[in-house]
Amino acid sequence: MTGDREEIYSLARRSFFAEEEMGYDRDSGEFLHTEHVLLVDSDRHLRGIYKGTLPLEMAALQEDLILLVSGR
Repeated sequence: MTGDREEIYSLARRSFFAEEEMGYDRDSGEFLHTEHVLLVDSDRHLRGIYKGTLPLEMAALQEDLILLVSGR
């Protein structure tokens, strides 16, 4: 994602649940580290969640990206 860092982190944490443990004691400016890859469209709709460590899920992400870009 690109844009305002604070907005992106907030969106990832609260809307897309990028962190498995919410941990409110963490610094909200701390960079998110997760094995999950989130596919978000230009309208900020979550289109998929994939485990970045699994080749099969990365292949599914690639297919979904092609569908998203082609407008399907």
